Amino acid sequence: MTFTSNTSTANCPSKAELIELARSICQQFNVPKAYFARIIGNRHHFLAGYGAETFLPATKISLHPQLCLFVEGSKITPSLADSIRSFVNNSPSIKNS
Repeated sequence: MTFTSNTSTANCPSKAELIELARSICQQFNVPKAYFARIIGNRHHFLAGYGAETFLPATKISLHPQLCLFVEGSKITPSLADSIRSFVNNSPSIKNS
């Protein structure tokens, strides 16, 4: 079953921009996997990501009411999550959307 949303995606960065940003996050913060999801009600819709599957629990980092980032790694501390959030929020692809 497929669900759609009335929420606009016009301001969302492109898939290529999100993949590049996820790659930058993995390299900059030494995390094995990062991926973006669009928040639709209580559900999260995968948009794009980068990295190898770790099978570790993911840490959700809220970026915007309709966008979040999941980061996998064994040691995602609150301060690391805050640093990643700042990095993402200051990236041109997010700032311009």
